Amino acid sequence: MFTTMDLLFTILFTIELAINLLAHWMWDFISSGWCMFDLLVVTISLVSLIFDALPGVKSLRIMRAFRVMRLFGRLQSLRQIIAALTQSIIPVLNAFLIM
Repeated sequence: MFTTMDLLFTILFTIELAINLLAHWMWDFISSGWCMFDLLVVTISLVSLIFDALPGVKSLRIMRAFRVMRLFGRLQSLRQIIAALTQSIIPVLNAFLIM
């Protein structure tokens, strides 16, 4: 069941990445951080499926968990929240160190 779902999601995300690449052409796609993140996650998913027997590839499977982050990247409001949380890490750590 897990293998089937994993294969299904990998195929769907690969199709979505291909459509995104064709829609944005090359420069717009490369200049977007979220698109490059999509490319990295889909590439790792495909490598881990194709070369399953190679040593060290199983450790790449943990990167497939970042596919959930891809879904968050599609929603503008969640993207703003993630950006705000990322930007607030250093000020919060500074305040924590002062206390």
